[in-house]
Amino acid sequence: MIDSTKFKRYQGTLIKRPYANTPSKASSGMLPLGKENDFEVFANFASSGYPILLGIDEHYQLLSELVAHANEHLNKPTILLRISMPGGMRLPANLLADNVLLAEAIENEEQKLVSQNIELLVIEDRFSRIKVDNNDNTIKLRLYGENQTNNSALAPLIDHLHAHGVLEGNAK
Repeated sequence: MIDSTKFKRYQGTLIKRPYANTPSKASSGMLPLGKENDFEVFANFASSGYPILLGIDEHYQLLSELVAHANEHLNKPTILLRISMPGGMRLPANLLADNVLLAEAIENEEQKLVSQNIELLVIEDRFSRIKVDNNDNTIKLRLYGENQTNNSALAPLIDHLHAHGVLEGNAK
């Protein structure tokens, strides 16, 4: 179990389009459905009740910008980034950097990395990008290590999120 007194945290909810004044590529690509069973499986996916405010490209762009801010303002910490499928595109280069670990289920990795007593930033986003994501448009940041005692360490990342439509807290 992780001791919550040993890290800084932030939680926010995406409430508007992060790149509202920028054209975006339509995200209506077809899944590779070829067999009857493929359609049946897809039809049985539950749909999210949360609005879709960004596409897959914009999602990766926002995550890439957060990683860039983290590397700039936190002295290149290890970054554990929750990423979910479908992705449908190439990842930006900085999401594949040596200090970034991508995982869908991050809990075990987070505990392992915290036990190493390193500077660690966890970015756990649940932005809905397609109707079957079943996400709730939240993002959580957790910072462990030497910067965790600095109350303003997450400020550049939080400011960036606020500028891109994320409201602090768990808005519904």
